[in-house]
Amino acid sequence: MVPMRVPLSFGSAAAWLAVPTVLLAQAPAPDSVRALLRSGARDVALAYARAQSQTLPNDAWAHHALALAALAHDDHDAAVAAAERSVLLSPNESRHHELLGDAYFEKAGAAGGLGALGSAKKGKAAMERAVALDPDNLGARNSLVGFHLEAPGIAGGDKAEAARQAAEIARRDPARGVAAKLRVALVSNDEYEVTYAFEQALQVMATAGDSTNLVRNALLNAAIQAKKDATKEKLMARLYAALPGDPVVRYARARMWVIQGKQLADAVGLLQSYLALPQPPAGAASFGGAHWRLGQAYEKLKREPEALAEYRRAVDLLPQLEDAKQDLARLERRLARR
Repeated sequence: MVPMRVPLSFGSAAAWLAVPTVLLAQAPAPDSVRALLRSGARDVALAYARAQSQTLPNDAWAHHALALAALAHDDHDAAVAAAERSVLLSPNESRHHELLGDAYFEKAGAAGGLGALGSAKKGKAAMERAVALDPDNLGARNSLVGFHLEAPGIAGGDKAEAARQAAEIARRDPARGVAAKLRVALVSNDEYEVTYAFEQALQVMATAGDSTNLVRNALLNAAIQAKKDATKEKLMARLYAALPGDPVVRYARARMWVIQGKQLADAVGLLQSYLALPQPPAGAASFGGAHWRLGQAYEKLKREPEALAEYRRAVDLLPQLEDAKQDLARLERRLARR
């Protein structure tokens, strides 16, 4: 169990450095680090976690916090070392093993190729230990689903085991379970399996009060990642029919129509309604991206002056959006030749 501690709030690195050392022992190490990372204060989080682990060298949660902060900085070796220390200090805590698995998986992903095999296998072993200690650790089970879907057989990947883990998740949490089953179905590349899993997820979404939008996001991902255009269209149409007022779904519906060059007038209406929101929904497409898609729709409708204006607005709002910059330059060149 994580000790009860007093939350800390730091506005800057300088503010954190002014906090008396005695307060470090009262702060909730992992929770404070997560809060700092969510606020974008990565360097403050790392400084805090390092001080916490030095002040409390025998506190497993202090090293857990350090591993979290190191992962946020892509320092995989430091994350592994800190997570291993937390496991050594508290070997029966499932969450320490889960974080160690995360650290090894991140290290494997950064290494790539054959150099990733050793870390990937260690990550798998850590996640399996996390599940053995706590069968209800759904984060670890979900990580195993991802591992078994993505890892080659030589590293221990097994798609049948991914399906088994997804079923175990579903037994404990229907929403997370159908999301995991959708991931498995998409990798199978079997249209029937994808459609069946999609329909199951729709039913859960309708009854589970998907307050975190986990199922909705899994359904959106499935519609976007389906291999065949006909399947993409069928799944997106089903989701849009289920959630016609959801702005994120409305944007995704419009985006797919623009890419396919279909129902462009309807796509324009949906994109305009999205851009009429006070701000983009959390985690959804930026307004810069929406203006770019609207520009593409206008261009395909031969409404070039409107397309040009939308591309310019997209680049103004999101200068790093290279695709919008390329579309703007291309359309400007074409219009200049006339």
